[in-house]
Amino acid sequence: MSAYSEAHRVLPADGTLAVFAGGRKLAEQKFAAGQHEPVDFELWSLLPPGEHELRLELTGGGEQPLPWACDLAYHGELPADDPDGAIAIATRLFAQKVEEGRTVGSRSR
Repeated sequence: MSAYSEAHRVLPADGTLAVFAGGRKLAEQKFAAGQHEPVDFELWSLLPPGEHELRLELTGGGEQPLPWACDLAYHGELPADDPDGAIAIATRLFAQKVEEGRTVGSRSR
């Protein structure tokens, strides 16, 4: 099975792969016949927060189906906020003033 995979994971012909969100093209990359490296897209800066439906469009690439896999990752600068969440945190320092570099106790509840 691995020899078959190695022999057939190569891109059969030159082509272009594009990623769309709705009708808007987010990114496009050309690939060459015989290429073994994956075609990667970094879309973080192109997608505002929220739900998105993405579409891939292949031009060229030969008659055989293009070998592919998808690895999707998500991250956020801040955690998701739920206005109905049951968690509240309050903190209080044990001192009114603290010298720079010194430690101070606190209470959280």
